[in-house]
Amino acid sequence: IFEVDATKFNVHIVARKNRAYVIGKAVLYLVIDRSTHLIVGVHLSLEEARWAEACLAILSIAWDWEAVCKKFGIPYDPREWPAREQLPFSGFFADRGEAFTTDSQVLCDGLEVMVTNAPRQMSSHKGIVESGFHTVDVPIAQFVPGYEPPKNIHARQAKHYEDDAALTLQQLFGVILRRVRLHNITPLCGRKRSEDEVWGDIEWSPVELWHHGKQTRMGIGARMP
Repeated sequence: IFEVDATKFNVHIVARKNRAYVIGKAVLYLVIDRSTHLIVGVHLSLEEARWAEACLAILSIAWDWEAVCKKFGIPYDPREWPAREQLPFSGFFADRGEAFTTDSQVLCDGLEVMVTNAPRQMSSHKGIVESGFHTVDVPIAQFVPGYEPPKNIHARQAKHYEDDAALTLQQLFGVILRRVRLHNITPLCGRKRSEDEVWGDIEWSPVELWHHGKQTRMGIGARMP
């Protein structure tokens, strides 16, 4: 199951053609495999959360990751991006917001993939992608200019972190992509290991868990160019 969700990212960004102009915060989409915690898709947008943007996040699964990494100066190893063009075995699990629409039937009818919506106010049903935002957000907080701690947003006489903004949308995406790669190749903490993972001495990183799953389960599922 691939969990899909969006959140307002806590970084103020500037306009590409006029860096003195702060344009606000972008919306980050993540697509994460529930079983391995592998981040298989990522999208950053200036638009509010809606179905069209969720589609772009899903389409990012089929990106040419070698070209994307080269564009942002990120080391590329094809083994680190094993889910390219891979459709989920059991479908997508998303919010009742942008994915609760008749338009989402295009995935069901066109790709024969099921879309399931979380019950109202039950974000715990997609806890993997919810925690994925913290995985990307928290480690870069102290390094990214214009980052605003969530507790500051509703505070009285709060600090104006937008005054520190310096990154464009594209530059921020490069930072996020580096963090995504690091998450995918880093062993997970607190994950309960299955018996075959223990006996096979499998590394706990999402990438290695994905490769192990392909070897031990029948087939690799449908693919989407």
